[in-house]
Amino acid sequence: MNRPAGAAFRVRGVDLARYATNESATDLEDLRAALGYEKVSLLAFSDGTHLACAYLKRFDSRVGDAVMLGLEDPDGTEKLPCTMDVQLRKLSLVAAEDPKLSRQVPRLIALYERVIARLAREPIRIPVPGPSGRDTLLVPVDPFGLRLIMRVDIGDAADLPEFPRLL
Repeated sequence: MNRPAGAAFRVRGVDLARYATNESATDLEDLRAALGYEKVSLLAFSDGTHLACAYLKRFDSRVGDAVMLGLEDPDGTEKLPCTMDVQLRKLSLVAAEDPKLSRQVPRLIALYERVIARLAREPIRIPVPGPSGRDTLLVPVDPFGLRLIMRVDIGDAADLPEFPRLL
């Protein structure tokens, strides 16, 4: 979270420490109990497997079934910037070898750097439909936002083909 956003939440009395995986597992258990279910079934993917693992670790007797795809170790999923750099270089090499993609994106890293520079000058606004379906929220995406989106997905090989299109 960026510093201004963190400060804004703290001014409103929001305890950011409460927004962590173990606290979310406790919230899920509280929800299960409030709904009166004896057991829950968990379906989780990628980062969602962190919550599923935390819940299983603490409340395994309350789980009927669990399906986890793209399992990430809750104690070992640190998506460091260097991981992003290495994966982006690998993806760039793969893209350069693909006849169709190499014509469209001959230098993936150079494209990435151009997009980051452009976003630094002028963030783009992505329209996100509101829950009612009538309202649309324009969400600004700057270099931090793009890097965050890419870092979250860089460990998932299924998402790698989307990066050239994203950029």
